Order: sequence, then structure tokens, then C-alpha cells
Amino acid sequence: MAELQKRLNVLGINLASMETESGKGMYEVALDPETPLKAADSAILFRYHLKLLCREKGLIATFMARYQPIGQDAANGAHIYVSLYDSNGNNLFKHNEKILSSKGALSFRAFKALERVSFGV
Repeated sequence: MAELQKRLNVLGINLASMETESGKGMYEVALDPETPLKAADSAILFRYHLKLLCREKGLIATFMARYQPIGQDAANGAHIYVSLYDSNGNNLFKHNEKILSSKGALSFRAFKALERVSFGV
């Protein structure tokens, strides 16, 4: 993964975390919070460069969901988690009624005025 990290650094993409999941060959990746457009670009570029690196190594990276019978190994596909922060760095999804009903959180629900978004790939 060090080679992937080098490529991402050149692109200005920062990983908040990258860890293995419960299924064979599965990883969870969280990208650092960014503005909405930069976060979306980073998610797409991450996927592209991971696939490219795997292809160079004779491997295949896929983000497709796969079927797995119940009781066997875990199965998953690409999905996105969204975090929302205000300009002061406060998490607007924090489990706190005051924050969840804040102007920023309500605006997000109405797709208005995003400050910073983080995507996990």
C-alpha cells in the first residue's frame, strides 16, 4: 500500500485511514475531509489509481458487490459514507440534538451550503 500512498500524495489525496475488513481481500478506506467537489474528485481518482496499480501488479481491483451465502465470508461492494463539518471543524452529524438540528445540518438535508465533506471509499 506504500506505492498507492505515494501516488495519492502526488495527486494531493490524503487518506484518513485504510484498514482491512472482515472479508477476504476487502479494505475500508476513508479520505480526509475536503470541499464537496474535491472530495468527489478524490474518490474517483482514488478508485482509478488503485485499479491502475493493481493492473500493473497483475491483480484486479473491483468495487462491485458480490454475492456471498449467509454464514460464509463477508461480502460487500463500494459504498460511500458522508461526514459533514462546519467552517469551525464541528461534526454536524454528531449525536447531539442541538447539532443535528443546527442550520448547517438542516441545510445539508436540503442540499444547500456544504462546508466540508469526507467520503469513504
